[in-house]
Amino acid sequence: MRTAPDMMITPQDLAVLEAILSDPHFTNARIRQAIRARIASARIVLADDMPLNIATIGARIRFQVDNLAPDERILVKGAGIYPTGTAQCITTPRGIALLGLAEGTSINVADDAGSEVLHIISVLYQPEAARRTADITHFDINRLPGTSWPQTATLPTRPAGAPFWDDDDPGPTAA
Repeated sequence: MRTAPDMMITPQDLAVLEAILSDPHFTNARIRQAIRARIASARIVLADDMPLNIATIGARIRFQVDNLAPDERILVKGAGIYPTGTAQCITTPRGIALLGLAEGTSINVADDAGSEVLHIISVLYQPEAARRTADITHFDINRLPGTSWPQTATLPTRPAGAPFWDDDDPGPTAA
């Protein structure tokens, strides 16, 4: 178990944190201070270079609080659209503490109720890693479940500017 973690965030995560700080309606001084500390201490890493084991916004992580049972959550900007118990908002002491940490890392978090130790067991999904591994260069609709499109479709070739319908109306150029 590592302590005194090396924290990393993406430029997109940084933009979200800065937007939270610039929101005049967000007045929680303790979280604002934690966000400033995270921005000051975290290393900014491009999404394409982010290691697979780092908790970023949108990542699904398994973590443990003190010695309680492990929990699995998605790190999110706002938890309003997620079912209860599935998201960990970054505007909470736990959420901002988990953002940017690597698997196997522990961190102490203090709040009004005292302090607790958070330990990231694993990063189960990271959006940056998913984008890197997705094959976006080729999309084959026939590989989607439930589709029955023909394997190949050939369209007749037409000269540039020719209409895509077959009728004898010469159009407005005939007038």
